[in-house]
Amino acid sequence: MPNLLAMSFEGELAPSFTLHCLDAGRTLPDGWGLGYYPAGEPSAAILKEPAPPQASIRSQLALAWEQVESNMFVLHIRHATWGALSDANTQPFHRTWGRRDWLIGHAGSLDNKPETTGPFEPVGSTDTEQMFCMLLNRFVDRAWRSLMDVDLDEMHGWLTELNKTGELTLCLTDGRDLLVHADHRGVPMWVGLLVPPYEKISFGDDDLEVDLTRRGAKARKGAIICSEQLTARVGDADKSIVWRQLAPGTLMIIREGAIVTERTTDAPTPSARTLRRPVKAEPRRFEVTHRTVYKYEKAIYDGIYEWNKAFEAAGFVNAVVVERQPDNATWDPEDINYNTFRWIANDRGYAMGPSRANPLTGEILDADIIFDADMVRW
Repeated sequence: MPNLLAMSFEGELAPSFTLHCLDAGRTLPDGWGLGYYPAGEPSAAILKEPAPPQASIRSQLALAWEQVESNMFVLHIRHATWGALSDANTQPFHRTWGRRDWLIGHAGSLDNKPETTGPFEPVGSTDTEQMFCMLLNRFVDRAWRSLMDVDLDEMHGWLTELNKTGELTLCLTDGRDLLVHADHRGVPMWVGLLVPPYEKISFGDDDLEVDLTRRGAKARKGAIICSEQLTARVGDADKSIVWRQLAPGTLMIIREGAIVTERTTDAPTPSARTLRRPVKAEPRRFEVTHRTVYKYEKAIYDGIYEWNKAFEAAGFVNAVVVERQPDNATWDPEDINYNTFRWIANDRGYAMGPSRANPLTGEILDADIIFDADMVRW
């Protein structure tokens, strides 16, 4: 499965994207997102979905919605390392600078989130968004308002330094140009050059299929960037798209479907090492009992999910999940096998969170949060 795909064309195309990874019986990704620039405008549109269900409705928009037409696309399929499964942590990320929307897609993960100060701040908790804000803050400091303004030697140096802290297969666009960076350790990055004439172009793998001509053929040249080489499905893709793998550390600029700059780095390849990663914790599930007033349910869910930020700082990702207690549940909230959030009403205005722990290891076995209704008045 390519978890990063970007496409640049010399004119607008309206491709369809079929996410087979959401088909019944498949292992679902942690999220997906598609960014593009409608009608060549400087403003980007984004479809994204964290923790998608099988055959999701939003994914059908990527397949059939005629308004998904642009000369630039960035698609990301997420396998979470940093951050909870939320819209704020689902790529591609976007920010506005220089009177244009910028998009970023990143395959891989960094050991540490780079520090940054400036007008751009992350909304979520991923390393990618933090890196995105760092780069844009540096652009602001240098008054670089587009990729055309960027000093590519300096930019390449920044990316080479970042690459020392983890994988850095990256696509960054301002809607006009597309900057591509291939991971210096050799995590694959492929470029496919599309050359007309062609009548039908479809390519993909078992998880993703892209049809460039489903809504009508247009003889556009283009460049396709992906983290895994995709194969021809039907039509002329086997002869009209020529693939090659980028050398490790390559920096490339693509404009209107053509490569305008390509350079590699002389920096030594970072030595092989075990990269530090947050651990995907075995989730602790909290059941919101069915006596909870439903109009506060979302706020309660959001509050409980805030605990995940503390777990992430300790190196555990997605440690807490929240579910509503089934109406036909037969178990008691005091059962040690269940963690619960209980809503009570006794006019005392308090909340408490008793828990039980293994006396030998200190591991918390269960926790039960009690929240009095009068607390909402405070």
